[in-house]
Amino acid sequence: LPEIRDYIIDHLHEDRAALEACSLTCRGWLTRARCHLFKCVTLNPGQHGERFRCLMQQASPRSDLRRFIQHVRVSGSVGAQQCWWDFGTVLGTGTGAGGEMDSASLPVIAWPVLRQTPPSRAGVDRSSSESGVLETVSWIQRILSASNDGPPLKNVITLSLSQVPLSGEVARTLTPYFANVRELEFNDCEALTFADFINFVCAFTQVHTWRIPGIQWLPQSQQSNGQIEAAALTSKLKRLEVSRKVDIPRLFNWLLTESAHLQITSLRCTI
Repeated sequence: LPEIRDYIIDHLHEDRAALEACSLTCRGWLTRARCHLFKCVTLNPGQHGERFRCLMQQASPRSDLRRFIQHVRVSGSVGAQQCWWDFGTVLGTGTGAGGEMDSASLPVIAWPVLRQTPPSRAGVDRSSSESGVLETVSWIQRILSASNDGPPLKNVITLSLSQVPLSGEVARTLTPYFANVRELEFNDCEALTFADFINFVCAFTQVHTWRIPGIQWLPQSQQSNGQIEAAALTSKLKRLEVSRKVDIPRLFNWLLTESAHLQITSLRCTI
């Protein structure tokens, strides 16, 4: 029976080798196996991205794999990268004469922001950031342009970004393909200004969940040129998850000022 067959394949959702074997068993097993095999995909400037591009170019209307994709992770790195979060620069570790924690060395919260930029280097660092944005836009367009001959990734509900520079330009590149995304996640991402981050998330008008394990931007004193363009769109925000790797005061102050918190029903803060 088809129902029993599908139940068995669903039970194998975490066993990729078994799912691949099921997809080769017969035509009747293929579609259900693909639902799990292509449910989550990773795109990056390296091998994962090129494989996805080739797969999309070879797909026929009858065997279009895009309809199976629900979760996409966009990674700006093709390998491991040392995390910017350095506890040694934030937490005191000294002790008093009796071995107890010295009050002067108690943990001090230093909300993570990008390093202060000396005026003499501000232009250089901004140019470097803009160059990173252009490179990111270039490889994302190269990979996703293979979808231009058919419908966008309309079934994707979660878009996760890792080590990706955030800007309006990057958002405008992604939104045509991920117009129906409901959840955004940010891991070790950077935005030149807080406004760049807000403009990025507001570009995805259907999103109701922000998961922010880690993101950083310049201190507020260096963000005079950033303009928030689409604050009103965040009225749909219903779920927010943040960690200590986020400048929480800056984010929460903006949410309260813009009344963007009114529909939030779930808030999770990880220390």
